[in-house]
Amino acid sequence: MKKRSSLIFTSILFILFLTGCTKAAFEPSPYAADDLNQLAGVTMKTVEPRYNSDTETIHVTLANETEEELFYGVAFSIEYLDEDAWVVFPFEEEMAWIEIALSLKPGETNKEEITMTLFEHDFEPGTYRVIKEVAGKPLTAEFEIETE
Repeated sequence: MKKRSSLIFTSILFILFLTGCTKAAFEPSPYAADDLNQLAGVTMKTVEPRYNSDTETIHVTLANETEEELFYGVAFSIEYLDEDAWVVFPFEEEMAWIEIALSLKPGETNKEEITMTLFEHDFEPGTYRVIKEVAGKPLTAEFEIETE
C-alpha cells in the first residue's frame, strides 16, 4: 500500500511539473485588442513573415507616414498565440532597458533588431508578435515560427 501511495504522489508531482512547463502557464497579454496599432499613419512589421525555430534575431521596420517626428525606446516584448489568446513569452531573466529616445522622423522607416536569445523558452512552431511602444502607443508585428 505504501508503494502505491508513493507512486501516486510521484505521478501527481510529475504532472504538476509538466503543467508548469507549458505555454498555457504564461501570463496573459496585458493589451486589449482595441489598444493595439492605434497610432494612425505608423506601422510596424517584421522583415520576413516566417522564421526558423533556431533564429537568433529578427528585424522589424517602423514606418512613419505622418507629419510628426515620433519617439520610442529600445524595449520590446514578444507574445505567443496560445489557441485563441495572446500570452507573454517570458524573458530568460528580468530585463532592464536603457532609457533612450529613438527618433522616427516623418516619412521615414527605421529597422530594429529583436534578439530572440533573451527568452526563457525555445520558440516552438506557432504565431508570435513583437510589441513596441511608439509615442506611448503599442504597435504589433506578427510572424510565424516554423521548424527547420
